[in-house]
Amino acid sequence: MATGKKRVSSHSSPYNRLVTVAVAFGSMTYGYCSAIIGSTIGQPGWYQYFDLPMQGEPGYGGKTTDAIATANGLYSAGGAVGSLFIAWSATAIGRKRSIQLGALLAIIGGAFQGGAAALA
Repeated sequence: MATGKKRVSSHSSPYNRLVTVAVAFGSMTYGYCSAIIGSTIGQPGWYQYFDLPMQGEPGYGGKTTDAIATANGLYSAGGAVGSLFIAWSATAIGRKRSIQLGALLAIIGGAFQGGAAALA
């Protein structure tokens, strides 16, 4: 007889659920990064710091749009390549090491972004 209680799989444990929540933060940070890049590119200080013409100024259609397109394109391409790479990586070196490798690459990428003094 049904008791109305939901049965949890015997393969699930509090540890497994905690790991799932921790890994899910990656999806959350992807959205956070999207919001950051969008709001950063919209700030006048970003244009001034990298000596880019603002909208309506001469050169905007070339230099500035190229910089914005490159930033957005590299961000999206990195996500696509990472999605394809993780399928192979999880099998080859294991899920734990793959997550650690992804975290290391995120730290290195953040360091490059934080230390950027010029666009190129």
